[in-house]
Amino acid sequence: DVGDIALTHSATDSMSVGIWSVDWRPGDRAVTTSLEHPGGIGDLYNLRARTGIDIAFVDVGPERDEASVLAAFDAAIDERTRVVAISHVLWATGTRMPLAQLAEIAHARGAILVVDGAQAVGALPVDLASMGADVYAVPAQKWLLGPEGMGAVAISPGVRDQLAPSF
Repeated sequence: DVGDIALTHSATDSMSVGIWSVDWRPGDRAVTTSLEHPGGIGDLYNLRARTGIDIAFVDVGPERDEASVLAAFDAAIDERTRVVAISHVLWATGTRMPLAQLAEIAHARGAILVVDGAQAVGALPVDLASMGADVYAVPAQKWLLGPEGMGAVAISPGVRDQLAPSF
């Protein structure tokens, strides 16, 4: 729905919208991968410095199969986890992450799934509802062939009440 989407300046801005919209407290946890783009995890480092959150990095190297990646996320996502921030497709390896299964694990523990779709949208079919993404960030200039300096963020209606956008 058009009401679920906001225009931004980039996928990085869109990731920031999702990550900074959470009411973070010291001791909260974010889970991400070992191969994220700096635009997707820069905010997590900033949050750790400002608020004392814990960041867990899941090894998703190219030698890992889907079952071992899911098991690693299952072990890393705990009751303190507020956000799982991952790429739909990893920029360093091209690995497509199993979003629906990761969303299931995250949601079962009360966390939201914030997804960097920079390498996916426009190149792959994207169905946010079936993937379980709560926040999905996209740039315009990559596979959408749009203008530089434009992006968008889609926010699932199911999490809007849990988020307080800071910009």
